[in-house]
Amino acid sequence: MMKKIVKRLFALAACAVMMQSSYPLDTYADDGAASEPENEVYVYDYADMLKDWNESDLNSLLFTVTHNNYCEVALATTADNGGTDLKSYAMSLYKELDLGFDSDRSGILLCYSTLDKDWRIVGEGLGLEALSDEGLDNFPKYIDPLFKEGRFVQAFERFGNIMDAYLRQAHTVEPYKDEKRVVDRAGIISDDKEAELLKMCDEISERQKFEVVIVTENDIGGRSSRDYTDDYYDYSGFGLDDKRSGICLLISMKNRDWAISTCGDGIPYFTDKGQEYIISEIKGYLSSGEYDKAFDLYARLCDDYINEAREKQPYDVGHLPEHSLRPYREELLGDLVVVVPFSAAIAFVIWLIICTIEKHKLTSVQFKGQADDYIRRDSIVINKRNDTFLYKNTTKRYNPPSSSSGGGGGGSSSHHSSSGSSHGGSSGHF
Repeated sequence: MMKKIVKRLFALAACAVMMQSSYPLDTYADDGAASEPENEVYVYDYADMLKDWNESDLNSLLFTVTHNNYCEVALATTADNGGTDLKSYAMSLYKELDLGFDSDRSGILLCYSTLDKDWRIVGEGLGLEALSDEGLDNFPKYIDPLFKEGRFVQAFERFGNIMDAYLRQAHTVEPYKDEKRVVDRAGIISDDKEAELLKMCDEISERQKFEVVIVTENDIGGRSSRDYTDDYYDYSGFGLDDKRSGICLLISMKNRDWAISTCGDGIPYFTDKGQEYIISEIKGYLSSGEYDKAFDLYARLCDDYINEAREKQPYDVGHLPEHSLRPYREELLGDLVVVVPFSAAIAFVIWLIICTIEKHKLTSVQFKGQADDYIRRDSIVINKRNDTFLYKNTTKRYNPPSSSSGGGGGGSSSHHSSSGSSHGGSSGHF
């Protein structure tokens, strides 16, 4: 009897192992993250360009990207195109390797040829949907320099990170593409004002050779506002110089987030303290739903910051705009220029009239030249005079040392985005 029980338990255990091996994609830990199985391959190094540990690290990266986005992301190297052009070879390799996720075979393959010293990207399903024509055109600027320098591992890593960003974007809103400088996906800007803001940002950007960008979203898919803004700027093709200099303001309505991302010369031009000042100027408008005013002020501040940085020095600790550019303050100042002098003139006339009336009431009063004339003679007799000391009161005040002795801070902090680009910026809620 005991032997039968043991055999049945062994059979059940064997069935469980077989069932687990039949479903290799069900390899998720308790926290929802995929654990990498040994038999899933995403790197096919036929040209033997990679060391084993590099290949393993790249495979882990592409495994994560694949399972996070339900789209297979792979790369291959080859020293022989099989007598065809590289694009045709890559497409045939995609089918030969049976790449693709789920029924629509969603996937992307980057194929690099040591023979052609060139690369091509092919794909199907969601992989192609995530890559708009404009988005695909952005790839060369991120990975071509690395390939030309022979930094192949870094180029492949950047490919994986970029695809992760593109696919995440495709799942939430729209594929990345070359965007206008003002994009109101949240629908919070009036149509007339959106056209006006676009014209303003285009004029500033072209005149300054410096991108000034505004984007609004309803939802950024759970990503941090900082990362989203960095990637939006990077993968939307912004940048008018070789440094891709610019600034981008994101407003996300779901959690009422704001974020600023700077790039190129935008990093030193818009210091951490300078960004803090910009947000302090526009945050009241954002909180009250006056988005047209907030974005108008943001654009004009950007223009002022660029001019100040180029002509003098960037706005920073101890050097911030002396006068606010808020529209209502300008309107108030204009009113004060008219109202204050007019009010003062009216007040003076009224005072003069009152004084004249009161003077005419004093008809029985005559002017006396000496003080003695106002005192009755012999009405006051002082026989004794004493000075008595009562008490002393001493006040002490603490005089703290100057705060400048410890250093004033300032400057711009920076970080790297998923594309490998350097960015400055800040984020918060309104």
